[in-house]
Amino acid sequence: MTALKNIADAFNITVLLVHHTRKEESGDAFNMISGTTGLLGCADGALVLQKPSRLSPEATLDVTGREMADLQLRLRFNEQTKHWDFVGYGKDEPSPRDRFLEAVQAFLAERHEWQGTASELLELLRDYLDPDTKPNILARRPNASASRLEQNYGVDYRTSRSMDARIICLSELRHDGYDDHDDILDADAAP
Repeated sequence: MTALKNIADAFNITVLLVHHTRKEESGDAFNMISGTTGLLGCADGALVLQKPSRLSPEATLDVTGREMADLQLRLRFNEQTKHWDFVGYGKDEPSPRDRFLEAVQAFLAERHEWQGTASELLELLRDYLDPDTKPNILARRPNASASRLEQNYGVDYRTSRSMDARIICLSELRHDGYDDHDDILDADAAP
């Protein structure tokens, strides 16, 4: 993956790697990518096409990337044109509960904002997660679910880079018409 990424960056081109998914189901489409987490971690983006059954003409296409919000498209295969037709965004049914995202929401309800590394967050959320969860898995979970964290759980997710590590920045979104990034009038400036 690293060699392909280097070629794509060097020649400013897109390389599309087609890879199979695992058979075991997951609530997060990107956990379905078979192989090591390095595949998704190295790539600038990922697409996962899933069908409810092999013969079904309907599918969902989950899209994620470093420079974009997560997106899910509903598609239907057109037998006449042999193309996938766009049907709509998202799923018809509500998203299943996500213990990790619920844990982040509950964690921020107490603190309102937090910054730190994936390893530090893993220790704070250990009781909510599978015992086998590793920091590199945890680091990409919020990124892959950034729009869902914001829309369904009221959590703003951002990352920054220090000299030593990637820093995860989480903050609770306010629901009073303002967000934490709005300017607040200085008391001396207003009459």
